[in-house]
Amino acid sequence: MIMEKRREQRTLFLHCNIAGFMYWDGCIAFEELKIGIPKSHNEFIGKFLDMGHSEVFETRICQLDEEAHPENQVHVNIYIKRKEK
Repeated sequence: MIMEKRREQRTLFLHCNIAGFMYWDGCIAFEELKIGIPKSHNEFIGKFLDMGHSEVFETRICQLDEEAHPENQVHVNIYIKRKEK
């Protein structure tokens, strides 16, 4: 029996909070955010997206803290997705 190495569909690239949240109407959108909802607007990742690499990343909200300072209210995990053959 040949054992195949398990191939992950994605791997964690970055864990961060959403910088500038308080300057981009974050407080207006906060009520609509939920843990696990994909989010693709991030300045660093946005450069990849602007260059057409939208299929590379998957982003998930992993923590919401309404009581924290606006810069620390929303934390996200950004994953690199495995390239399909």
